[in-house]
Amino acid sequence: MSVMETVDTLSSAYVEIAESIKQVETQVLNDGDAKLPLFIPGIDSNDGRLARIAAIKSMSRVRADSSLIKTGALCASNKTVAAVEQLNQAKDRFKEAVQSVKGGVKKTSKALQHMILANAKLTRDDKLAAALKAMGALSFDLRTCYAHVRVLPENTQAISWTWAMKHKRMVTYTVADAFELASRMADEQARLAAEIQLKGLPSDEKLVQKIDMPPQLKANIQFIDDSKQLIKKSITVSGVLIVPQAFLPDTIWREQPKEATIRMNRPKAREDEVFIPTLGLYRHAGKS
Repeated sequence: MSVMETVDTLSSAYVEIAESIKQVETQVLNDGDAKLPLFIPGIDSNDGRLARIAAIKSMSRVRADSSLIKTGALCASNKTVAAVEQLNQAKDRFKEAVQSVKGGVKKTSKALQHMILANAKLTRDDKLAAALKAMGALSFDLRTCYAHVRVLPENTQAISWTWAMKHKRMVTYTVADAFELASRMADEQARLAAEIQLKGLPSDEKLVQKIDMPPQLKANIQFIDDSKQLIKKSITVSGVLIVPQAFLPDTIWREQPKEATIRMNRPKAREDEVFIPTLGLYRHAGKS
């Protein structure tokens, strides 16, 4: 696939997202004219249009942007729900287009895929980067582009937001994963140094990375299912929540609390000295 063909593939997929966003915007504003309620933390509910525009900007994002609202609850008509579902499908097709440009989905661990997306030191596939640059979309955050707008169940009775505070997570990689990460390093000297270190390891050894997890927004929801039972469920939140009904559930919003450090006594999983500093990879304790 040539660069121009790649650009055409990605552009067509992104145009579908852009057109879907326009439909969502139209329907959300129509819901405002119909007086459907909404709740956006930090914005006066009496200023409905301002809140709706803030919600639309959040749902339309293709780049990581901390200035946008983090969440909210938007009561939605059937037409709005259909437009949101169409947007989510367009996001899936864009993801498929990106994967086709990269030559299909590689059988890599979920941890490895996450690190490649999140780590600025790792380069994107050359063909993908060239296509995004030609589209003027090199600054796109792919995880943001892929993220669905969440539609809650019908008859949602309550939403209360909460925070999973900052903590550390240990992620394990195979040596093969580590070679894949090293191959994507933009700094050639650092890449060669990492590969030399990795070649000295047994192929079955595991490497460990310590990841600082930022505070994560979650929501506890309660809804009545088809059997008239009240169901309680905890969900991860990545933006505005679509509520497919005409009444606003009971909402409880909590501001992000100050960071707290929680120390847990766990067996030591890694050595103190980092093995490959440029990738933040450690050997398991007792392996050196």
